[in-house]
Amino acid sequence: CVARNDFGTIYSPKVALQVQYLDTNFLPISCYKEAGNSMLDCSSGLTEGDVFVLVCNGPDGWPFPKTTWYFNENVITDNPGGLSGTVNQYGDLVFPFADPGQSGDYTCQVTNEKGTYSNHDSYHVSIANSDDTAIDKVKTAAWLVQPGDLTVAQHTPVTIACVVSSFPGPTYRWTFNGSPFDSAMTNRLSFGGR
Repeated sequence: CVARNDFGTIYSPKVALQVQYLDTNFLPISCYKEAGNSMLDCSSGLTEGDVFVLVCNGPDGWPFPKTTWYFNENVITDNPGGLSGTVNQYGDLVFPFADPGQSGDYTCQVTNEKGTYSNHDSYHVSIANSDDTAIDKVKTAAWLVQPGDLTVAQHTPVTIACVVSSFPGPTYRWTFNGSPFDSAMTNRLSFGGR
């Protein structure tokens, strides 16, 4: 804004306008499974031990919508062990180890300050039993969410995510400059692995 009179001109500071919105268009839920270094559509089926991901394909929005997943109409809470899947930063439901108990119907819902929309089309997952022994199921660890470099403003909360697929499930240890976190650091920092 610029205001003028006979004695001078005054300028207002610049202002930013952010418009909250949430589209209503959902695409069908997608399923992908790990195959070597790539991800394939799940149409060929899932077997016990597969790594697979369900993608909500929810609408765009601002602020970025939060995704909630449902299994057989029950909300899925974030499970660090991955037995019921873990929601990643993109809202995808990641399963580091397929288990026949995960067979069923999945739906998703997205929410932001503008509203909530649900995908009313469910995706049915069917996981076949594997006749392999547990030793045969051991896979090389694979990154599902790999930590990366970040640049943030001072006093801004930061989350560094680390999710690895392996069987049996991994344990996580965080270090800072090559040393394990000490108790003084844990009062200032929060960290975790899924």
